[in-house]
Amino acid sequence: MYCLAETITKHNAKTKIYAITTPNRNDSASGYYAGLVVAFIKRRFPKVEIEHIVSNMFRSGGLKAKESNKIIYNLYRQKKIQVFMDGVTMNPKTDDFVFIDPQKRYTKRIPERDTPLKREEIFPEEWGDIAGLQKIRPWNNIDKKGIAEITQQKNITTRLLFITKSCTDQIQYKCGTCWWCQERAWAFNIDPKRLKLR
Repeated sequence: MYCLAETITKHNAKTKIYAITTPNRNDSASGYYAGLVVAFIKRRFPKVEIEHIVSNMFRSGGLKAKESNKIIYNLYRQKKIQVFMDGVTMNPKTDDFVFIDPQKRYTKRIPERDTPLKREEIFPEEWGDIAGLQKIRPWNNIDKKGIAEITQQKNITTRLLFITKSCTDQIQYKCGTCWWCQERAWAFNIDPKRLKLR
C-alpha cells in the first residue's frame, strides 16, 4: 500500500485506495495493526484518499477469504474499483530458511507460496458480475526478505516493524516461535525473541 500511495502521489493521480482487513477469531489484533499502517501511509501521503474497510468475523480460513471476496465484489459492482491488489509473497527457500516447529497449535507454512503465484489473473466466471476484475500480485516472485529490502530503500523499515505484526497467536500476537514470526525475523534479520516485545 505504501508503494501504491507513493506511485499515486508521484503521478498526481486521482485514485482512491480501499484497504480491506478481515480480522477473525484467531487474529483479532490484525484490525488494530492494519489501522496503524493506514494512518501512517495517510500521514506520509496526505493527498491520497484511503478508505479502510474492517469486517470482523468469527470464521477463519477459506471462510475468511470468502468474506474478503464479498467486499471486493460489492466494491466492483458499485464501480468503485477496477483492480484488486494483494501483497502475497513467496515462501523462503528451504535451504535459506529453516523453520523450527514449536510443536504447538500455530499457523504453519502455506504450501501454495512455495512457487511463484500468477502475477495477474482474472476472477473466474462463476463470480458472475465480477468476472473480468483484474487481480494483481506485485510481489508474487519475491519472498519477505525482498520486501525487507524495499522497506530499507524507502527508509521505513523501523517504522513498519513497530506498527505491523505477522503473528496470529491470539494471546501474545508476537509469540516469536510460529511460522510467521520466524519468517519475519529471518526476513528482517532480527532475533525472534525480540518479537515478543510490544
